[in-house]
Amino acid sequence: MTDQAKKTPAFRIFQISPRGDNSRAYWREIGVAWPNSDGSFNLRFEAVPTDWSNTLQLRAYEEVANGDRVAKDQTRRQ
Repeated sequence: MTDQAKKTPAFRIFQISPRGDNSRAYWREIGVAWPNSDGSFNLRFEAVPTDWSNTLQLRAYEEVANGDRVAKDQTRRQ
């Protein structure tokens, strides 16, 4: 196992898809990312977007009270 595989990712990758009925967009988590020492990122996808016109967004993990790590946008929803 590589050092990267042992570390918790720094970011989650979301695909943001608009909904046809003008309601809020659908956020689908599709992967994670780790920063490298040179400022680049390694990305690991669980799913690959089929519609590249949708937005891909990195969201940093943050600690919550119970010690779990969640994306920052999820802490606002709790």
